[in-house]
Amino acid sequence: MGRGGEAADWTSDPKDSENLIRFFHRERQCLGDGVNPDKQLLNDAAVLHACKILGAPKHGGPKTPDTIRSRWATLRKLHDYIEQALQKNYPGASGWTYTHELGFNVTPESMDAWRTFLKAGNSHFKPFTNKGWDLWEVMHETLPTRAKGKYVFNAASGRSSRSQAHEDLAQSLTQSNNDSQSSETSSQSSAPSQPISNWSQSDYGSSQSQPISNWSQSDYGRSQSPGDLDGRTDMSGLDQLGSAALQVSQRTPSTTQPTAPPLAPVVPTAPAPPAPPATPANVLKRAASDETDGPWSNKHTKTTGPEAIMFLGRGVMDIGGALRECFGNKSSGLSPTKELLQARKLAEEDEKNKYITSDVRLRLSLLFGRDISAADAYIAEGDGFNRTDLARILLPDLFF
Repeated sequence: MGRGGEAADWTSDPKDSENLIRFFHRERQCLGDGVNPDKQLLNDAAVLHACKILGAPKHGGPKTPDTIRSRWATLRKLHDYIEQALQKNYPGASGWTYTHELGFNVTPESMDAWRTFLKAGNSHFKPFTNKGWDLWEVMHETLPTRAKGKYVFNAASGRSSRSQAHEDLAQSLTQSNNDSQSSETSSQSSAPSQPISNWSQSDYGSSQSQPISNWSQSDYGRSQSPGDLDGRTDMSGLDQLGSAALQVSQRTPSTTQPTAPPLAPVVPTAPAPPAPPATPANVLKRAASDETDGPWSNKHTKTTGPEAIMFLGRGVMDIGGALRECFGNKSSGLSPTKELLQARKLAEEDEKNKYITSDVRLRLSLLFGRDISAADAYIAEGDGFNRTDLARILLPDLFF
């Protein structure tokens, strides 16, 4: 809320939201989980707005830490909506396709259906009728990814790091095979001219007689040093080491072993009688297995009633865990939460105090039932003026 009761305005000048996103993008190392910026970061953003570094507001009051927090929550939610549209899992948008270049690509023939779609609580997509969000890439880089790891797919990049790792591994293996083949050819041309007695003085003997302390100075040691990798992964050096060790082991001279005395001739034995033909009973009978040791087997163990109930209970718990994993974070209109009831109650109080109209209150109630984060943001505002400002952001298609 600005001075004198004047609310902060984020919609008149699009540069205000763009400057805020770019500020958080520069400070994304301090943003944490990207959901709730800390007080210091919000104060810095407010100071920069006041000093006209991010741009002074052309309309409305100054940007305070509270209004900046609310605006950031709205922008983050808009990013999530567009990400759902890109992944084809936004509720109610099965007939629409979003791209970064053309937005939803609405044609004159589909304009009526588009207006109906916007009126159904999707007015936040109105600016993207025929163009994408210019700040998508900056916003996507600012927000942390939901999953961690080397092989996590990033929707903004279009390819996973796992495919790059596979390409690097294939390149290193190809280079390793070429090195081993060239080493094989050179060793075959020089090996016959060296007697066995002088094998310890040969190239293989000298390469194997190096002390451990000088391993970093050998050919194989240099292949592991960071300066000689030339873009290869560590796997290529291990492959070269394994290939060289295999070549040395194949050329190691074997000592002469005494010849064993010939074995006694084997006395032929009578052939075993043929197995009887399988009868229908033998065909249908399952062969006993010594490895069968499951909870339902009556061959080795006997399952009691409590054990059976325990195994069934584990299966039900696994199913329940999967359901909670899929639907635990989604709100349901049939089972309103305490936050939903509290947000709707605040909206009714704001209607009684003439902050909002009954139409706005009804639309907010529908929005709270569909998106619990909107209800949380509404509850977080301190008074009716701030909630009215937030309602204008949540319902940009209404003018009140």
